[in-house]
Amino acid sequence: MQKHNIRELADELGINQKEIKPMSFLNADRGASNPLKDKENCQSVVVAFEVRRRGLNVYALPYSAEVDSASYVLGESFQNAWINPKNGKIIKPTIIRGTTDKEILARFKVQTRSDGRYILGINTKDGRGHVLSVERINGELLLKDEQADEFISIDSIDNISCLEIIKIDKALLNKDLVKSVLKFR
Repeated sequence: MQKHNIRELADELGINQKEIKPMSFLNADRGASNPLKDKENCQSVVVAFEVRRRGLNVYALPYSAEVDSASYVLGESFQNAWINPKNGKIIKPTIIRGTTDKEILARFKVQTRSDGRYILGINTKDGRGHVLSVERINGELLLKDEQADEFISIDSIDNISCLEIIKIDKALLNKDLVKSVLKFR
C-alpha cells in the first residue's frame, strides 16, 4: 500500500516513477528536507524527510500563515499528514501527559519502545510547539530536529505541557495535503 501511495504522490507532483528511490536515514538526512532553512516549517520538514525515506527527492516549502494553507493546517494538527492504511482515516496521536517533564519523557520512552519511525509533537507550557522525527533502531532512540538539522537528546526537552506521538512505519501519506508543502528537486 505504501508503494502505491508514494507512486500516486509522485504522479501528483509530476515525478517520473523511475525517480522513486527509497533512501536510508543518512541519505534522506543532512539538511535535505529543509534546504531553504525556514525556521517555522517543522511540520512540513518531517513530512519531507519521511517522503525522502520512501523514495522521492523532495524538500519542504516555507511555512505559510494563511489559514487555508497546507502548512498552516499541518502546523495546527501535524497528524493530518498521516493516514491509517486499515481504515483510511487520519491517525490520531497518542497524547502523553504527566505532572513533570521527567514523568512525561518516561512515558514517551515506553510509548516508543518498539523499533520504527515516529513523529513527535512537542507542546510546551508557554504555548509553543515543535515537531520532530523519531526513530528507534535496535533499541536506540534517535530524535532529529529536521528543521535545524540536529540530533537532540530526549533529556533536552523541557517545559512540556504534553507530547503527541504517532508511529508512521505503515502509515500512508495524505497526498492531497502533503503535495502542497513539498517541492521536487
